[in-house]
Amino acid sequence: MSIKLKLALPIALLLFICLAMFGATWVITSSQEADALEINLAGRQRMLSQNITQKAFLSRSLHDAGMAEDAAKTNKALRDLVAVFDATEQALMDSGNAPLTLDPNGPTIFLTGVNDEIRNAFRQTKPHWDTFLQDLASYEETGTPQAAASLSSSSVQLVS
Repeated sequence: MSIKLKLALPIALLLFICLAMFGATWVITSSQEADALEINLAGRQRMLSQNITQKAFLSRSLHDAGMAEDAAKTNKALRDLVAVFDATEQALMDSGNAPLTLDPNGPTIFLTGVNDEIRNAFRQTKPHWDTFLQDLASYEETGTPQAAASLSSSSVQLVS
């Protein structure tokens, strides 16, 4: 065996190992980026549910104080948050477009192959979201202390 071949084989082997390590790092990093996005969107859902509840209470307070224009703006923001929450929940459960901002008409990202653990967690929270929406509608309609307590309770259940 020539000296050139004896030197070329270890160098080729090292080059192959380096390329394999680079490829493995690339795959792992890409996977982590997708997981990070899903985790961030799931965390945003928690914030949104609390923000929706706060906006509902604020809208009712503004309406009761005779500040109809401010109440309408707050109610519009509330509807936008509900739309963002709903679209994100659907994307996390069934794949699809999830809003990247709090604007329901803003930029989106298509989620595919959502982590099964996250998908199952959101499927379990779906009944809580439906109850929350019913309590939100009831509070907006009646504004009673009982409806407010029910909305507050369902908001806590949604994030638990």
